[in-house]
Amino acid sequence: MNSSRSGNVLVLLALVWVLSVQNGWCLNPDKVKIAFLKGEYKAAIREGESLLAGARKSSSRLDELYYYLGVCYLKDGNALRAADIFDIIGKEFKRSPFLEQSQLGAVDAAIALGEYARADRLLKQFSSEHPRTKFRADVQQRVDQVAAKQVAEKTSQPAVTQEVINSAMQKDFQAAVSQAVKDAGGTNEKKPVFVIQVGAFTSKINAGKLAEKLSRQGYAVIVAEALSGSRHIFKVRVGNYASRDEAVAAEKVLKQKGYPTKILP
Repeated sequence: MNSSRSGNVLVLLALVWVLSVQNGWCLNPDKVKIAFLKGEYKAAIREGESLLAGARKSSSRLDELYYYLGVCYLKDGNALRAADIFDIIGKEFKRSPFLEQSQLGAVDAAIALGEYARADRLLKQFSSEHPRTKFRADVQQRVDQVAAKQVAEKTSQPAVTQEVINSAMQKDFQAAVSQAVKDAGGTNEKKPVFVIQVGAFTSKINAGKLAEKLSRQGYAVIVAEALSGSRHIFKVRVGNYASRDEAVAAEKVLKQKGYPTKILP
């Protein structure tokens, strides 16, 4: 009798575990970690984003998944997405065991983006919040790196203000709309239009920077704002393709440049 009850309990526990995984309550980012350790950053990003799509805000190990995703994006050269992810950890996982590493990751992302003043500010904030950190040597290394970068800068780059970003975004949006009207024969007739999403950010500044970068490369860019729970998400989308075949061809080029892509609709 006791053996039967034990067997039933084990079956019940197994069922609960399966349901928790299927519903995004329990995450297992081990595949992401393994791909990261192998240096397979794009594979880790694909696996991580797939897990993230089905996750809930209360999912266990979500902070760990975010951390490894951020590091992989940084290693893969997408510092904007990495900065956004590290910012999420800093804001939403204050007690995470990955908090300090994520804050240092945010510093690395700022350095990669050439934002040395921001990196310096993040380092000072880190030292103030974690005076007894075990990462003292890592902090000092970054302090020296930022100082050297600032000294080495021979010419100062003009700051990208929010007004400039808004102007660029509005200009690109209007260009896309004008082209859509032109393709429709100058009328308001609706035609199927395909776009490629290349990034989703909680930071409007980061979304604007990517939009500006893509605009300089000749793409028509639209930044769409959406709500995910209480969080604002800024989705960067390019193109105004009349057919899916055209969008697929453009997507291949963007993938080769390292952008995560998704064709819509």
